Amino acid sequence: MSKDSGTIYFIAGLLMGGMVGAGIGMYLAPDDKTREEMKKTGGDILAKSVIAAKKFEKETLTPSLGKLAKTVEKTVEKTVKEIRTEGLEEAINKAVGNAKKASVKKTVAKK
Repeated sequence: MSKDSGTIYFIAGLLMGGMVGAGIGMYLAPDDKTREEMKKTGGDILAKSVIAAKKFEKETLTPSLGKLAKTVEKTVEKTVKEIRTEGLEEAINKAVGNAKKASVKKTVAKK
């Protein structure tokens, strides 16, 4: 799981937990005044959460997906070109070799 998708799941879990907690609090609130205050505060928190999620999408998620799309596009174009010039079997062998190298680099970088 990538860092970005982990962040998305964390934010979603945080929102869900907040909503469940607010619902339980409203159910157990002793009087109508407390319930109204909780509804107002819950609405404010929800609005701020939506703004934060949209900001995350605009500033982090969309640019990351754009970079990923460009990388995939370049890789596909390169692979198609290799298939046309070198043949399918050679292109597959080269792609497997590159994948192994990338895996080793990623493993070394984590250490």
